[in-house]
Amino acid sequence: RSLRIYDLVPLPSSLTSSTSARPLIALVVAVLALSTSVLMLRESRLAPGTLSCWRLLFAAIILFPWFVRGWIGHRGVDFRPAMLRHCVVPGLLLALHFTTWVIGARATEVANASLIVNMVPAVLPLLLWFLIREKIDRQEIVGTTIAFAGVLVLSGADLTVSAATARGDLICFGSMLLLAAYLAFGRRNGRTLPDVWLYVVPLYFIASAGSLGLAWITGQKIELPVGRELVLVTALAIGPTILGHALINYTLRHLPGQRVAVASQCQFVAAGMLELGFNGVLPTWGFYLAAPLVLLGAGVVITAKGHPGRPGHPGRQGEVDSDPP
Repeated sequence: RSLRIYDLVPLPSSLTSSTSARPLIALVVAVLALSTSVLMLRESRLAPGTLSCWRLLFAAIILFPWFVRGWIGHRGVDFRPAMLRHCVVPGLLLALHFTTWVIGARATEVANASLIVNMVPAVLPLLLWFLIREKIDRQEIVGTTIAFAGVLVLSGADLTVSAATARGDLICFGSMLLLAAYLAFGRRNGRTLPDVWLYVVPLYFIASAGSLGLAWITGQKIELPVGRELVLVTALAIGPTILGHALINYTLRHLPGQRVAVASQCQFVAAGMLELGFNGVLPTWGFYLAAPLVLLGAGVVITAKGHPGRPGHPGRQGEVDSDPP
């Protein structure tokens, strides 16, 4: 018998079937990929909207063959071009989130921005209940509380409350709400299409166009990425955008939204290690206290009993799923 990755780690039986383990592994890969975005965003000198436009466009072009394969492979399913309307709202939300996050993070302290963006699990349950009546159970509430305590420890020591950071804090808060809404719509709309790539690829094209429109409306400099910027944009497209956000959308088809959101809070652990490895920057004392709490909280949430299809985590009727290659 071949050795599987979940044979090495004791997991509840609800997570050890092949159908449950694949989304879990994809979630781990997505969190690791998303943790690399901070380093690359810092290095880029492109305007926020322009950077978002190019990374999303590159990702959509790279993934387009999988979109074509999904389109051809599901001809027998009731799939119509009109169903692409499910990608419009999430695409625009992603464009707004990407652009406002860069603007807000540059206008406030790092600790403030980190705390605000990690408030998504506090907001997401309300949106999930409103959109699809998805409820979180007691164990998920406990895990979310533990993880959020870790986030408070991480940001609390360096948190700044002042008039100078108020504008950036407000923009970051708005960006966090946009991210939460994007995830909630991904949980609902992403499962209406028979293949994850039929959802993600049009969404990225729409988000790219939306980012370009935002850049033009707000008077940002629009330019082609060349040289070093081209390398950064390509890396952002492959890493955080494809292996990060695309896999997050895949996991949202299989796992409750709250589990995905809390697991995403673990990004700062991997980001801290990358910062140490690439730039030699030691994490602050708060990192060492926060990391175990967030990892423990994520573990409590992910191992909660139940399945996305149970009452309170309804699937879409007529849903046809296809796993990524």
